[in-house]
Amino acid sequence: MDDPADDEGVTAREPWETVIERGVIDVNCHFGPPAGTAGGSPLTDLLGEARSHGVRLALAHHLTAVWADPDTGNRAALDAAADPANRLRAVAVVAPDRTFGGRARIGEAARAGAVAFRLERVGWAPEPSLALEELLADVAAAGLPLLVQLGGPAAGQGFGAATMIGRLTSGLGVPVVLLGAHYTHIVDDLAAVRRYSHLYLETSSLAHFRAIETAVRAIGHERLMFGSGAPRRAIQSPLNAVLLARIDDDARRAILAENAVRVFDLPAGAVDVRPPTIPDRAWDVHAHFGPLAFDVPAVAAERLLAELTEVGTLALTGSSTIGIFADPAAGNAAMVEAVGLDGGQRGYLVADPNDLDLTADQIRRFGERPGVVGVKIHSEWSGVPTASRAMRDLFTLLSDFGRPVKIHNAGPDWEAALRDIARSHPMLPIIIAHGGPGTPTAAGAQVAADCERVFVEMSSSFADLPAVRAAARVAGPERLLYGTDVPLIEPAFVLGTYQDAELPPEELDRIFWTNAAVLFEGQAETTHGAGRRAPEGRPG
Repeated sequence: MDDPADDEGVTAREPWETVIERGVIDVNCHFGPPAGTAGGSPLTDLLGEARSHGVRLALAHHLTAVWADPDTGNRAALDAAADPANRLRAVAVVAPDRTFGGRARIGEAARAGAVAFRLERVGWAPEPSLALEELLADVAAAGLPLLVQLGGPAAGQGFGAATMIGRLTSGLGVPVVLLGAHYTHIVDDLAAVRRYSHLYLETSSLAHFRAIETAVRAIGHERLMFGSGAPRRAIQSPLNAVLLARIDDDARRAILAENAVRVFDLPAGAVDVRPPTIPDRAWDVHAHFGPLAFDVPAVAAERLLAELTEVGTLALTGSSTIGIFADPAAGNAAMVEAVGLDGGQRGYLVADPNDLDLTADQIRRFGERPGVVGVKIHSEWSGVPTASRAMRDLFTLLSDFGRPVKIHNAGPDWEAALRDIARSHPMLPIIIAHGGPGTPTAAGAQVAADCERVFVEMSSSFADLPAVRAAARVAGPERLLYGTDVPLIEPAFVLGTYQDAELPPEELDRIFWTNAAVLFEGQAETTHGAGRRAPEGRPG
């Protein structure tokens, strides 16, 4: 097989690793025109991302089929897949868009070489529509697997969709792969796959802590397959999650390719499950001390850092989940206990913008306790927008404390409001959680670029890769920090976002460690290298 690093327009992924031909089959990819409503993911982007990550075959649909006309888009997907050099297999989009001719159109796509169908442009009513039932019968007649998106405006959203899809498709006689299983509805997703033997999950949004291990335990590795959402999503994120999961290598191979070979009738090939390269050292600035009301394993607060050795994390700064979601006083007291021992764990006090007196009291009680190095604000959960007067008053209080403030922003014009706050308190360090309201944005990075003491970290379970790369360029290495949102989000998944962000190789240690060490403890040594291979002896 040709070395993809030699292909025109494709670059080996240094410094993390040269391209490894891993033999991965990615079942959830797409491409489209360079511009327009369906634009932004040209074929060259998909091919470059797939080859630079060692993907052997990518199953892809064309976005014109989703946004405009299935026939036009499906022909484009089939044409691209007809070139063996592209290493693609076409997924044909189907939608209940015409009264007559559905079965003939579906059969034509199957005869032309499509390996699967993808259901789009469907609204999930309380009861399935007759039109949808007829469409699914036509799909079943073709005998190919069906891909169905969980969540998003085109396919219904939220808890219970997997169960509905399982019931609706249980008599079709074809495999159905549920795309986008996510922690917001994963309990139902797994329950549906357990109930219906024709259902499978893929990995593109399995971003929560220990998600792969949980899925393997719940449904078996035979019912899980690799998908990334490339090129809009970082391939390295789910790839890391599988390669560093606490499962055995046979399960890894099955998830990364062998299950797709079986379900989609694809040619078999070797699968390389060597662990990925990880940072030489990392300081996670976005961690939490649990518990969490999501389907993630409970980790004792004092043991959190020890759980992160697979991703190179040597220090973390975390806040209390109880403090954020329910009770700041009780949560802060528990956090202080978790960080008071010697070790690499540090803590943020949770500040409530709805109660300045309580926040002032918490600072008096705990602000000088060992390990307390900053403050956490959750604008969304507290219901106080960044642009509100209450938030400005809170920052005035926190500026006297002087420790770094990490804020989860929310509300309209949040970036302009935060820029004004930063300029009003120029000596107060501010960290933009997620780099924006839940996901990295260039707008958040611009605030950091404009203000000397503002930083961004890029934790997210649904990061848009072009936005991540833009944010990294705009903020620059001197304003970037490493954060994962552990133990809600799987650190290996978020690490992949950073690894695909096109960060300057010579600045990696600064981003992963030194910026945080200086911010929290005034340490500035930069003697470590860019990264190291994760140990082969991963727990099985």
